[in-house]
This record gives sequence, C-alpha cells and structure tokens, in this order.
Amino acid sequence: MNIDKQKMYSVLSGDLVGSSKLDEKERKEVLAILKDSFKLIDSIYPGVVKSSFDIYRGDSFQGILCEPGFSLGAAVIIRAYLRSKIERKADARIAIGVGKIDYLPEHITEGYGEAFSLSGKLLDEMKKSRYNLQIKTPSEEINNELRIEFILLDFIISKWSPEQSEAVIEHLKGFTQEKIAKKVSISQPAVHKRLENAGVWLIDKMRDRFEKLISEL
Repeated sequence: MNIDKQKMYSVLSGDLVGSSKLDEKERKEVLAILKDSFKLIDSIYPGVVKSSFDIYRGDSFQGILCEPGFSLGAAVIIRAYLRSKIERKADARIAIGVGKIDYLPEHITEGYGEAFSLSGKLLDEMKKSRYNLQIKTPSEEINNELRIEFILLDFIISKWSPEQSEAVIEHLKGFTQEKIAKKVSISQPAVHKRLENAGVWLIDKMRDRFEKLISEL
C-alpha cells in the first residue's frame, strides 16, 4: 500500500476489555458492534482511514488514519459505540501512536515504523495499568500534556451509560440536540441533560486542543 514516508500517521491499536469472560455468542455480538464502530469512523471522518481496521487474535484490532488529528475522535467513537450498544458496558482499551510509517502491507498488522512501534508498546504497557486510552507521539512535550488530559478523558468515558454514549455518538455525527431528540424519541431537554452529564463540552474542547497539538508535529 502506498504511503508517504515523510508524513505523520496515527496507528490505533486496541483490544476488548474483559473479552475472556464472554461466551461464544456474546463474543460474536461484541465483535459485530466493534466492526460497526469502524464503519462509523469512516462515515464521520470520510477519507481519513488510510487502512481499514483489522481484527486479529479474536479480540484485538488495529487501524491507521492518514490525518492523526482525528485519532482522538476515532477512539472516542469506538468506545462510545461499544458502550451504547451493550447494557453490561462493553469497552475497549486503545493506544494511539503518532509517527511515520516505513512499510504498510495489505494486512496492516504486519506493517512497521514509528507509529506502529509507539502504539504497540503503549498498548502492552496499558495492559498493566488501569487506563483504557493513552497516546504516544515523537514529542515528549506533547506527550506530557496529553497524558493528563487522556487520563481525565478516560475517566469520563468510563462513567458513560448506554444512553449517554448514544447521545455522544449522535453529537459526534454533527446532529443538533433537536435532531437527536427526534431520533432517540426523547425531549430536547433530556438530550441536553444526557450530553451535559457525559461532559460532551469537555470532549469537544479536548478534541480541538488535540488537533492543534498534533498539527504542530
């Protein structure tokens, strides 16, 4: 697959949290929802997915974005979509690596380069921690700022109910509160309350700050 070796990409590596506790039927259900979340990223950020997300080892996944500034939004979409569809609050652990890519074959899990290395090592480290969302870039200054912001964001997402997660997804699609209310069959004030309790205003500010920081790399 053609790539620009001088360009920055983002590699999102992740796995399903608690997947070992799922039976075969539950696992198939969660994997189908996970695949739908990947399609949603394509829909919300058209042309940004460089290589389609691939699921491997049963519960792990990886995808590449050619516009790293959207990788935080993509990670939020995956986690919010999982949490919106399953009552027991399914979730994913996601490590974002931003950097250059040296080689990108058809099967992206065989690719390599800075972005792959940063993402893969970070995911391994996260499996020993309590956090489900982290990032590594070539800039330690940016890493130091985003580390705290991502810990806060991870805490916020971990508290979302399925209803709040659904409202956040529709918000990320660009729908107004009135349109969201009509779609989910509740009142506009109820939508406002769900989004406010989910801290969506903070999510938006974090995404804006993230895009600005990544654009400086």
